[in-house]
Amino acid sequence: MTTSDQVTRDVLPSETDAFPYRVLLAVPDARTIPFFALGVEARREAVESTAVSREAHSSLIGGNLSRTLERRYGPHRLINVRGRVGERTAIYSSWLTFPDRVQAETFVRENARFGVVAIAAKVQAHYEARKHQLENGTAAGRYDLSRLDQNARLKRARLYVEESAAIDRLNCNLHELAVLRKSLEANPAGVSVG
Repeated sequence: MTTSDQVTRDVLPSETDAFPYRVLLAVPDARTIPFFALGVEARREAVESTAVSREAHSSLIGGNLSRTLERRYGPHRLINVRGRVGERTAIYSSWLTFPDRVQAETFVRENARFGVVAIAAKVQAHYEARKHQLENGTAAGRYDLSRLDQNARLKRARLYVEESAAIDRLNCNLHELAVLRKSLEANPAGVSVG
């Protein structure tokens, strides 16, 4: 399914007011706005929300949960939010919105992997574990290429680079979550739950 299939329409302001309680579904994506696009960017709203079709639910929250969502938690909307932070950064995030705080809190309680706090804790734990694992491997000489034969060196060097890249990506995810929190403080377009 392409992005154009998933995104159906802009969320009307009345819908935003009717579904103010939001639960973050995945790590947000912070992107730098290119210099040549700043003119167009100046005409855009600071926060833009787009409703996502029902078909996209399963890719974000899982098939079983998406099929029972309406019955278990009541009315909801799945939205993508693009918020500008400063002049040169836009942050993209996916949220499940509810009209009632109790519904949102019940969803977060029963699905602990969702919400800003849970996602940040998970990313932080993965970051610390992988960083610790790489440091231990380095201290133990696992990545000392001089002790390996020529054929094994490339594989071991590639493993080190891949591990370092994964740690860097997790560090970027932590930064993106911090930018999202800053964005939520500057432009509260709803109430974050979880």
